[in-house]
Amino acid sequence: MCVPFFCRASAPVGGAGHDVAGGPGALGGHPAPAAAPAKPAAPAAFGLRIVVGLVGVLLAVLCAGLNEMVTKMALADIRGGMHIGADEGAWLVALYSATSVSAMAFAPWCSVTFSLRRFTLCAIGAFAVLGLLCPFAPNLESLMLLRTLQGLAGARCRRC
Repeated sequence: MCVPFFCRASAPVGGAGHDVAGGPGALGGHPAPAAAPAKPAAPAAFGLRIVVGLVGVLLAVLCAGLNEMVTKMALADIRGGMHIGADEGAWLVALYSATSVSAMAFAPWCSVTFSLRRFTLCAIGAFAVLGLLCPFAPNLESLMLLRTLQGLAGARCRRC
């Protein structure tokens, strides 16, 4: 006689051709358990909520990349409008890139600590507000500060 958990379904139990699936000799004379009730159908893999979330992440990544490219392309006009040299203008791109890359290191920790949804929405909101404030910067120092803060917020957008 074998232990029920180690017997194969086709191995006879107790002699007379009774198997583990049922009958008087199965599992020590106990009847086989009833079939489990059917589980409800699983939800669709790509519901509306998932699609909206993926589209939002795609837009955030595109906006972060577009922001950096537009700044690089318009750098000559920005330098001319603010009466700054090439070196000062290069800092606008460098500050955004450096803070964005360095902020990517702690973005996963913030996502876990503050919840992914809350952190991402706050970062995207801050990125958008700072992007809208940049054209109204009165001097180079305030524009550099805005670009630095925008790089911090943009790290979440790039990491999506």
